Amino acid sequence: ISPCMPLVLASHCTIFLTSFATGVGAAALYFGLRHGVRGARALSLAWGVYITAGFVYILKTVGALPNTGWTTWSLPLGSAFEMIVISVGLGLRYTDIRREEARARMRLEAIDRELQIARRVQESILPDDVPDLPGVACVTHYEPNIAVGGDQYEFAEYRNPPGLGVLVTAATGHGVPSAMMASMIKIAFANQRDHGNDPTRLLSSINRTICTHSDQSLASGAYVYLDLNARRVSYVTAGHPPLIYRPAGGAAVEVENRGALLGWRSDHDYPAAHFDVQVGDLLILYTDGLIEAQNAVGEFFGEQRLLAVIDRHANRSAAELKERILDAYRLWILETGPMDDVALVIVEVT
Repeated sequence: ISPCMPLVLASHCTIFLTSFATGVGAAALYFGLRHGVRGARALSLAWGVYITAGFVYILKTVGALPNTGWTTWSLPLGSAFEMIVISVGLGLRYTDIRREEARARMRLEAIDRELQIARRVQESILPDDVPDLPGVACVTHYEPNIAVGGDQYEFAEYRNPPGLGVLVTAATGHGVPSAMMASMIKIAFANQRDHGNDPTRLLSSINRTICTHSDQSLASGAYVYLDLNARRVSYVTAGHPPLIYRPAGGAAVEVENRGALLGWRSDHDYPAAHFDVQVGDLLILYTDGLIEAQNAVGEFFGEQRLLAVIDRHANRSAAELKERILDAYRLWILETGPMDDVALVIVEVT
């Protein structure tokens, strides 16, 4: 074996380690400086010192520099200095991470405060009680998917002539924006309450309000007016799941009536569908979170399954039917949990 072989092997190993450290250091430095990592400067210093020590050792090995204590120990000393500086850089990065976590906690606390405010707003949106009118009984259910949702229902009672208006809407999206949209719809409905016996005029006016004051937000909705003297229903819809009509003791049917989403076009008109009812009949309004609920294999609950549940309990009262529908819905999402807000209103002619 040549006496020079150990020197050659040492040189090759040193060059390899130096090249490897150079590549790793360059990549870390690039990403660190690009993303504003404070420890990147310490890394660049450590990288520079180690490369310099490596070159000094190579030059000493090939005889370009004298064999002194500094040149002999340049690589170990460079490595030790590198580790110290890298430790300082990691300490700086750890401090930055802690500060970022503190800022993130502050942002989450601010978001939580906003959600609490929005939750109180939403709680004020939903009616405290159901209507107390002779000839009609109502039951309701509301279940938000998260702390704040965009589904809602609203009632309007009329005494002369006697009648009941029911509005159910679902704002697109979730959280605070959808809750704010629900608040706007509630205000618009309150302003048009005097026209509740004219569903076309009422829903068209709500739509114009949303188009005027909302920034490209949309909502689906359905409005039913029940004339208690004539026992006649007038029904309009805006991109909403169809009203379900269950005659007393008969099969449930969907009442189709199409209309564009609220907020889509300010000049859109909403024609009304009309039909007569009698004692024992049920009118069922709901939001899409009910029929679009998915089970563990991704199947939707669906309109046909909802109709089947209603038909299986054809002789139930409104209150009993509500519980059977919710039982079927909760069983369906037992493994997945709710994925959307759900609002349900059942009106019974008595």
